[in-house]
Amino acid sequence: FFLRDAVVPRPRNKMPGPKMGARPADFDEGVVRQAPTFLKWQSLADGEKLRYACREFVKGYGDDEERLMRRIMIARRNNLRDHEMLKRARARAR
Repeated sequence: FFLRDAVVPRPRNKMPGPKMGARPADFDEGVVRQAPTFLKWQSLADGEKLRYACREFVKGYGDDEERLMRRIMIARRNNLRDHEMLKRARARAR
């Protein structure tokens, strides 16, 4: 009897990694749906791919629309934060 004989691979039903939870409190679906990237997404046919933020999204595949919307919201949040930092830096420089 060897240890390698006792190890039985378990079935992999789910992908490892973080799972999508509830939407964040600042999630604004109306703003996301007006974003140019999301408008391009809506024009795609099922099965077509869109690459955004180093990720690939496939129209009609699983939760890809929700993933894309969250990605757009994250980018928007980061842009707003960076814009506020720039405004503060410019105000101090005056």
